[in-house]
Amino acid sequence: MPDISAEKWQRVELFYRLECSGNPFEDVSLEARFTSPSGRVIQVEGFYAGEDVWKIRFAPDEPGEWQWDVRLPDSVDSGVLICSDAPSKGLLRADSEYPQRLRFDSGEWFLPLGSGTEPLEPPGLPISGEPSVDAAAALQAWLDYLDLLVEHRANKLRIWLPPVPAGMPIQAVYSPWQLDPDTGSALFSRFDLSFWDRLDRILAAAAQRDIVVELVLFDPSQVCVDESPTLPIQYEELYLRYLLARTASFWNVCYSIVGSPCGASRWIERCTAFLRSKAPYPHIISAPMPPPGASVPLEEAEPAAQPDAVQCHLDMLPEAGVEVLSSLWSAAKPIFVDEARWVDADRPHGDPANPSFYAQERFWFWICFVCGAAPSRVPWQTFSETPTLDWIFNLAEFADGLSWWTLAPAHEVVAQATCRAYCAASATEMVVYCIGSGSGHKVVLRADPGNYQIEFYDPAVGEVISGASGYSDGRLPLELPEFDEDLALRIRRVMPPHSDAPAE
Repeated sequence: MPDISAEKWQRVELFYRLECSGNPFEDVSLEARFTSPSGRVIQVEGFYAGEDVWKIRFAPDEPGEWQWDVRLPDSVDSGVLICSDAPSKGLLRADSEYPQRLRFDSGEWFLPLGSGTEPLEPPGLPISGEPSVDAAAALQAWLDYLDLLVEHRANKLRIWLPPVPAGMPIQAVYSPWQLDPDTGSALFSRFDLSFWDRLDRILAAAAQRDIVVELVLFDPSQVCVDESPTLPIQYEELYLRYLLARTASFWNVCYSIVGSPCGASRWIERCTAFLRSKAPYPHIISAPMPPPGASVPLEEAEPAAQPDAVQCHLDMLPEAGVEVLSSLWSAAKPIFVDEARWVDADRPHGDPANPSFYAQERFWFWICFVCGAAPSRVPWQTFSETPTLDWIFNLAEFADGLSWWTLAPAHEVVAQATCRAYCAASATEMVVYCIGSGSGHKVVLRADPGNYQIEFYDPAVGEVISGASGYSDGRLPLELPEFDEDLALRIRRVMPPHSDAPAE
């Protein structure tokens, strides 16, 4: 085969036409070895793409000349890949100095501000069965949605891969597996290629728009019923291998293993370890912390079974959520909040028609920010433009003025407050997020002695509404301007001249 040329992290595909009289997903195996200019070896499995075609997907992560060979059922193919050094983000990783924060290989910091968990079904699919739009229209709806996210500075998308969102019959939705036409149940040894082809298009479109896609790999209801596994391990592994073969060459992918009602920690450990052993690239793998009393805490598991990031799902009041997020911060891993909803008898949640719904969601986005977590919209806002997208834009604009990756939750800094106040701080700056309304509110912060500059920012409109200066003798008293619902404070210490600086 002639030499192949590609840029760094550009996907390359090798095609092979083979014959298979049985199940092409199980009965034919292709493996490729790519050897980098520095001698590293990356192993990649092939996958069945339909019409007797198998593909090998690879993305070079090092410039120079790569050697490759593919082991076919009855022969070996080989060649050379020339990789040019082009600007690329590379993979997402936890930072070594600030382990709760994320950076790309390029060094660019990544503050995840994301959309909720979207099923891959065509938009508008009725629960009763048939799609309401054709495949082309469904794909266009996805592309329009990605553009909408970019417009509002959302940079992370969470896609639910299993066949059913919670509570929906499997017959009604798009599935990664083929379905038995008589029973509607998943045929775990065969994959629905239309599902995977659409996923390919969405991942590629998201990469073009610099959106990171977190792929949710399982629905616990498919894996376990009444604490008994329903997906045999052999099919679980077949699914994960097929998933990796198709998606691992996308630089913008990370993987999510959700909790399960049966042996959660053991199951998460097994899936995490399998992904690490088979994945050609070290993509971020996230998983929930096990509940109290679980047999093996994830942080005490073998290194190969430990997730890179911690997930949490918050259905609670902000005070309880702050406590949970603060405890997860101590795990020294990035924190992904897959959904955060305000639960309070006086504030009904879950109904977008309720006037307080979006304000509560905005509160959660900002609380996650000052707690060092990555928030996501609640999942029923699929493909819709809602006020939440404006809050994401405003939060991103606010964070642009900060070295946000140095901030850590520091709620103890708030000594007194006449409203709810939550704080994140570093050695030189602080962010205080306040929930309340009206005038005359005061906040007292524990702060090192010195002078400070304060900006008061309205999260709902995305504007600095006023500024002030203050002095701390160990306590920094602040009078807040009148505000409605919530207010964010950006506080910077003003460093005085050095005492022994030469006089002019």
